[in-house]
Amino acid sequence: MKDVAKQACVKGMGVFNGKFHPGKMLRVGTGGIPYEEFLKINPKELF
Repeated sequence: MKDVAKQACVKGMGVFNGKFHPGKMLRVGTGGIPYEEFLKINPKELF
């Protein structure tokens, strides 16, 4: 991921966190958890 795109993603996650205060945030795909691994997670573990 290019530095600018990565910074925008991190900034966007910060804005989302500040507005909604989720208990947990996951980044899926490039720069985060691989899609395949994310799809194996039990949904109950996400909440």
